[in-house]
Amino acid sequence: MADFEISYQRLLWHIEKYTKNEKDEIFFCISRRAVPEWEGWEEIDFLKSSPLFPANLNDIISLKDLVREYYFVNYQAPLRADEYPSQRMADMALLLAVLSDVPGIISVIQQMINFLSNNGERRSKVRITGIFDDSTLKGLKSCYRGNSEKLLLNMMIVQGMSYVLKNVRPENQKFLRELFSKMEMTLSYHR
Repeated sequence: MADFEISYQRLLWHIEKYTKNEKDEIFFCISRRAVPEWEGWEEIDFLKSSPLFPANLNDIISLKDLVREYYFVNYQAPLRADEYPSQRMADMALLLAVLSDVPGIISVIQQMINFLSNNGERRSKVRITGIFDDSTLKGLKSCYRGNSEKLLLNMMIVQGMSYVLKNVRPENQKFLRELFSKMEMTLSYHR
């Protein structure tokens, strides 16, 4: 079973902490423009009066807790990623969902399950709903038992990134470019 804390820490490693421009303010990929009701903005606004801002954002435990809660409630819980048979699959699902949207990435996973569970034939066993239900979990676990983790991850990456590139939220475009840059450096290092 996968562990949210591991996925969350790996996600934070990829994300820029704080950015602000004329169009938006973003804290750990939480956009003020997209999520103005997030409780953390009130705390951030208070901290802006300090000459240590934005460095002082690192020291506020309650703010870190709000970020963690946001990702758990809005991403981890609907993805049900703590029930995945592989930590790396849970990590990838969380990252892809943050870059685009949860229902879209769940649909990608459901399409992947149908493809793998039908020997490549397009007969649907799992309904493509964008909701991670019990049949999706059962299908994912079945695919995991019948295929290598590497195959599942590669399919998730290819299908997921294809979806993400079409549906990336504007506030995450810079993050996506930086992620591709990190991936390129890693791949060139291993050649």
